[in-house]
Amino acid sequence: VELGAGTGAGTRVLADRVEHTVAGDLAGEMLRHLPSTLADRVQLDASALPFADRGVGTLVCVNMLLFADEVRRVLAPGGALVWVSSIGERTPIHLGAEAVAAALGEEFELTASRCGWGTWAVARRRSQGPLG
Repeated sequence: VELGAGTGAGTRVLADRVEHTVAGDLAGEMLRHLPSTLADRVQLDASALPFADRGVGTLVCVNMLLFADEVRRVLAPGGALVWVSSIGERTPIHLGAEAVAAALGEEFELTASRCGWGTWAVARRRSQGPLG
């Protein structure tokens, strides 16, 4: 699930690499410009995601606000948040990897790096036992 998909710049990259992509954005008009052949389009509010508790395998956020409570609620055990700031600290909506890790808490293991001037992080929810 890509949050803040807009007109689909990131969705195009995801659609070539994953089996099923859902592109979500608050602005329905933006989603109308995203080709329906790339992904299922869902108008949504990232602060109140329309997904079941622990029902999402991966969330992708590129230059997006972080709604940590919703990430923790919807990500499945072993699921991951992919967090990208396309121009690093100069990204208008920037949150560094350390801040993402702090917001999500110890339930997540974080890997982060830099690519060119951009930064990225993958926060993977630690798997829990069969009842967790």
